[in-house]
Amino acid sequence: MATQITVNKFDFPVEPSGSSVFTLEYKLFSDPGWTLQNSSVFVNTDGSLAVPEVISGLTEGQLYYLRASNNCDSPADYFYQQVQT
Repeated sequence: MATQITVNKFDFPVEPSGSSVFTLEYKLFSDPGWTLQNSSVFVNTDGSLAVPEVISGLTEGQLYYLRASNNCDSPADYFYQQVQT
């Protein structure tokens, strides 16, 4: 059965110094590649998303990884979160 998750916030290890635009990707834990969800996610300094991201078409009962990267950093710094559907 397909399901969805809503991403409201990223738990960054260190709070960002300012609001930024991030790229959000996701993958099933066993998949080798990432799927682009949105390349322009506005993230506030507390890690909350200005507009929550809904990722749909996921498989229920599976572990997914989320990956966010700040579009201003080069090379990109990646931040990871796990989500269970």
